[in-house]
Amino acid sequence: MLHIDAEGVEHSSRSSADEDSTLHPLLSSGIRILHKVSFPIRERKSVDYIAMHERDKILLKIERRISSRDRVFQELKKLSRALNVNALLIADRFNSEEVLEDVLYIRDRIGLVSRETLDNVARGKRIYIYEYSGMYYVKINGGKLHRLRVKMGYSLHELANTVGISSKALQKYEEDEMDMSAERAYRFMEVFGELFEDVVRSIDIFRDRIVRSEPRASAQDRYRDAEPGDKRYKLAVKLSDLGISAEVFNTLPTDILIQLDDTKVFITYINGRYSGASVELKCRDNSSFARTFNGVAISVIDSAQDRESVDIAESIGEVRVLSSIEDFVRELARTLRR
Repeated sequence: MLHIDAEGVEHSSRSSADEDSTLHPLLSSGIRILHKVSFPIRERKSVDYIAMHERDKILLKIERRISSRDRVFQELKKLSRALNVNALLIADRFNSEEVLEDVLYIRDRIGLVSRETLDNVARGKRIYIYEYSGMYYVKINGGKLHRLRVKMGYSLHELANTVGISSKALQKYEEDEMDMSAERAYRFMEVFGELFEDVVRSIDIFRDRIVRSEPRASAQDRYRDAEPGDKRYKLAVKLSDLGISAEVFNTLPTDILIQLDDTKVFITYINGRYSGASVELKCRDNSSFARTFNGVAISVIDSAQDRESVDIAESIGEVRVLSSIEDFVRELARTLRR
């Protein structure tokens, strides 16, 4: 029987054992880990793993609780949009409310599920409900609904009246033009009983998303949280002024994601905050992002940084020493447009 039930967050205290317990059902669900993200080291990061599900790359994030206003969430959303890749967030609470079992919460390219839901999927249980903008929905097979209506002897108008919707809405259901609210699905189940179960389609927690087009914020709005003197934002603004997409991140090893046409450049910026092992980890993680998403990795080293940092970065990949922002942007723009 199908059952239809209708600013900053404190740093998670989950242990390594918690993460391992979540990783196991992910692997059992067909996830293949491509890279474990280790940077930032002591601060929260937006991505824990880069993975594959079937033929699709996916970003994974594991938290106990998270808010949609949290920088970690916002940057995960921004990254998934920029890379045109889905993300799956596993959390117990979202915006201070419990994440319901066997429900997929959809926020743009981010899908959110509870640990219990993930465990159920790993055991082979199907999920039928998704939440979007505060409403609960099911996906249906329009062709099967049409055949069921005809088989049971209902005209389009008769069935629409019986379940309390317009004939136009019913026609859209049958033509797969829109999903059905959980409340409406209850009404169809009252009319057709268990026969309606065959109409409802299961949900893929890794793939099913709702992506709406959003107006792109101006560079001034996107970078208004920048700290004075932050060279990453100065670089991004200069690139944006030249018509080159540049997104700044604070919770990833990649500081700036640059895109022009089909070219992606993943920049990690090394200044006096980093040395030794942290430089190596940051550069390696950034290179893994670039390699996975068919981009170019560049480690940009502040001119005031010591030689050791430059040597470490050079042992991993391409390095540019930043002495003049204008010269760097001009040279990079020229390279991108060749």
